[in-house]
Amino acid sequence: MRANRFATVPRRLALGLTAAVTVLGLAATTGCDDRGGTSDLSTETQSQDYAQQVNKLEFDLAAGDITVSSQDATGVAVSRKLQWKTDKPKITEEVSGQTLRISVDCPDDQENCAVHYTVKAPAGVAVIAKTTAGNVVLNDITGDLDVNTDAGNTTVKNAVGKLRVHTVSGDVNATGLKSTDVAVTTESGKQTIRFAAAPNLVEATAEAGDIEVAVPKADGGYQVKANTKDGTRTIDVTQDADSSRSISVTTTSGDVDVVNA
Repeated sequence: MRANRFATVPRRLALGLTAAVTVLGLAATTGCDDRGGTSDLSTETQSQDYAQQVNKLEFDLAAGDITVSSQDATGVAVSRKLQWKTDKPKITEEVSGQTLRISVDCPDDQENCAVHYTVKAPAGVAVIAKTTAGNVVLNDITGDLDVNTDAGNTTVKNAVGKLRVHTVSGDVNATGLKSTDVAVTTESGKQTIRFAAAPNLVEATAEAGDIEVAVPKADGGYQVKANTKDGTRTIDVTQDADSSRSISVTTTSGDVDVVNA
């Protein structure tokens, strides 16, 4: 299949918005696609720069990976890789105020349809990332983070703001955290949550999967609740029922570890 030369990207542009689109490459491929099938796929890679100030990113993808990393510039640099078999995915990008909203729909919920996003943004942006099928990676972002996936792994590095992660099936690996308020929920998957600064509130819950929470030593220790119905339980931090810092870890099936970082 030969793909269209240029992708159609509907955009509702706020007053004064200027957007520069550059198509970097286009290729039709045959073989094993990113989602595990073997089929004829069309792919297209694009880039787009938003020069205005953005303080929040909102993603809502039918399928696709999301990677957001920090940069010193005030604008947002967007790279997207489209893949499809029959109909090209529909992309909508809208800047409203200081929020950039990105959504992707796959016509008729077709398989092998996805858009993978790689975004560079100011470190202080808040990110809401939702993808039905795909991995989420957030690097060095200091704003509040909210991740929701049905199937895919989540990786967070050096977060500072409030962190929320929910995934139905996938591992969560959060390291170098300076966030004071963290809540992670998985139905199936391993959770690794490691802090570089003592948190105030940690809640980690899983139906099936091991959970490890590693925290620095803190004056006054931590209130700790750690429970598992089928697995081992290890608590290796200073505990104090009157501490203002609280850690709650619960899994139905799996090991739970609350240890010193």
